[in-house]
Amino acid sequence: MTFGRPPSTLAQSTLYRADAIVLRHSDLGEADRVLTLFTAEHGKLRVSARGARKPKSRLGGHLEPLTRASVQIARGRTLDVVTQAQAVEVFQAARADFITLLHGLHMAELVDRFTQEQEPQEELFALLLESLRRLDAGHRADSLARAFEIQVLSWAGFQPVLDRCASCGADVNGSRGQPSFSAQLGGLLCSSCGSRQPGWTRAIPRETVRDLQILQREGLDGASLLSTDEGESAELEALLRWYLRYILEVPLDTAAIVDRVRAVSGVRPSTGSG
Repeated sequence: MTFGRPPSTLAQSTLYRADAIVLRHSDLGEADRVLTLFTAEHGKLRVSARGARKPKSRLGGHLEPLTRASVQIARGRTLDVVTQAQAVEVFQAARADFITLLHGLHMAELVDRFTQEQEPQEELFALLLESLRRLDAGHRADSLARAFEIQVLSWAGFQPVLDRCASCGADVNGSRGQPSFSAQLGGLLCSSCGSRQPGWTRAIPRETVRDLQILQREGLDGASLLSTDEGESAELEALLRWYLRYILEVPLDTAAIVDRVRAVSGVRPSTGSG
């Protein structure tokens, strides 16, 4: 699924350079890798890095997921090929904590899911880069991930309606009864409309409504304003995961990994060190 599609500006030259964040990679053959890069200049690129898995490769250490690198790329017949790479930011502190790393990979997956190749998205690149920098600085990882989700939804044209009922327009904040959220209508429902809306509607606590409004109003800065209560964090995460599942029509891979970590550890991987 793709959104926000300006024309590609990728010049038809033999070599080109890019400021890139590595979203993910996969093995190709015995020594190569296929990389998904998100670049400031050219949007998302799928390229190969020949020999990147060899122990003495000059590329491998500069092209790990969540690394920001300056890359030179040569055009190829099927995949373009990274010929040079220099890591610019490696976000070492974020990598050192497995749970924080998972949140960073979750952000990268969202960018991958919401974008199409070779469509420049400078605003989204800046959002991802700033979010990774905040993770690396020790900001609360789970709250920052929720803020990132809201920002990506807004960027993609799915900003939730949070100031009124998405069905009848009534004031949800001042109304009585249990508020709901409709994935189909993309926002809050008053108690009356919530009871009549079929499918992809779920009741949510008032605290979740408050958290959503904070994140939509304050952006990434809103992450530090959320409650540290595990129950409230779980409600907010469950709602946004459910909404993203409806929009993308597929579950998120990183969400499944988080669930497995929780099952093994018996605790919620909810916070970073900030």
